[in-house]
Amino acid sequence: MQKDKNYYEILGLPKYAPIEDIKGKYKSAVKYLHPDANVGKPKAEVERKREKFEEIQRIYEELSDADAKKRYDLKLMIETKGGVKSKYLDNSWGGGFGKF
Repeated sequence: MQKDKNYYEILGLPKYAPIEDIKGKYKSAVKYLHPDANVGKPKAEVERKREKFEEIQRIYEELSDADAKKRYDLKLMIETKGGVKSKYLDNSWGGGFGKF
């Protein structure tokens, strides 16, 4: 994932949206961007939509897999917040495992 590309923003969804919302946005985007839906339109527009179609497919492939979505969301959280606070690294609760 590139730091400047947020999959949720590309789909027009809030960060960490549930899979049901992702699936809905994916379906509507595919209907609009699919090459078969753009027959007869100007070549530049068709190419632009084809590229976006392929990008949306790659995003959906990653976010529709529960484990891959968890990894992506964690990476996004780290990039946007500068880190993740974990009870295991926080000694205020009387313990912790320290930094490992």
